[in-house]
Amino acid sequence: MYTIRPLLGIVILFSMSAIGVADVSHNQDFPVSGLSIQSILEPADSNVYHHINVANCMFKTDGVAKPEIPYNTINFVIPANEEVTGITINGTIGQEMGDTFFVYPAQPPQKIDEPPPAFVPPDSEAYSSYLPYPGKLAEVVQAAYLSGYRIVTVRLYPVQYTPAAKSITFYSKIIFTVHTKAGANNAVPVYRRNPIVQVRIEKLVRSLVENPEGVEHRARSTAGNVITPLTITGLPSIEGSGVDYVIITNEVLEPVLQALASWKMKKGIITQVRTVEWISNNYTGCDLQEKIRNFIKDAYSYWGTGYILLAGDTRIVPERKAYNPDYYYHNIAPLMPTDLYFSSLEKN
Repeated sequence: MYTIRPLLGIVILFSMSAIGVADVSHNQDFPVSGLSIQSILEPADSNVYHHINVANCMFKTDGVAKPEIPYNTINFVIPANEEVTGITINGTIGQEMGDTFFVYPAQPPQKIDEPPPAFVPPDSEAYSSYLPYPGKLAEVVQAAYLSGYRIVTVRLYPVQYTPAAKSITFYSKIIFTVHTKAGANNAVPVYRRNPIVQVRIEKLVRSLVENPEGVEHRARSTAGNVITPLTITGLPSIEGSGVDYVIITNEVLEPVLQALASWKMKKGIITQVRTVEWISNNYTGCDLQEKIRNFIKDAYSYWGTGYILLAGDTRIVPERKAYNPDYYYHNIAPLMPTDLYFSSLEKN
């Protein structure tokens, strides 16, 4: 059992500096009733560890051998031409949990269909520290574009653990402001889009962010979609009709996917199939992956494409591998395959 010892009052540190028009302020609550601390015996070293869970915190810190602390991520939309400059904690409500705790150390991830890796004991340096861990209540972890909308992802840590003192402080409220300033709009441009696709994208973005009122409606020219008869250019172009849905496959599977495209067309979704062979012959790039990505960029910009189907395994649509930070901690490949290269079109 543990008891709750409230901190002395509520710490309110409001900044008097000017707030830009796109700054986003938010109050995030973590009810004490959602906090769960369980004592579990670890057979590998016969220690009793405490596992911490917080309602709505779906993730935990993954620094192997360091305390495993739950956190939550939330998103905000800001103007496409704004960039994040920092985050300020304006106020908190916190309380110390009146007991001692030996928080379980984060472990290496387990591969599917493989036995769990060997238990990694607590890092002696991390667990002898008198500094709170993770040592921050909130941080901006990403600012990226989603179909032209600028999405900022904030990570919140309602639990702070002081390993040497074996004490836990739980924050039931975190009040913060994400600061921004004017910058460049680096989103891949969209010159037109089917209004039905646009409405679906706006609905998706609103469902992902804490400030849905910030999602502006963007009407797109649909002249290409109402041309009769339908005229679709070979290469993506502002001329002719727009294309809502693009299927990328190879020449062997193309007849099968053409049947899917025809069914989509009957539903009013303008669909086109392009093969990797065709893309390779019509686009430049250091390899097939970059050629495919350059084609997707053009389809997104000039056809107004809202959906891309990569039809086939990596022998048909080759993947781009990404750096895997976990390989330092255990025997795992330094690179891992991902299709994010084809869905996140900004940067490299």
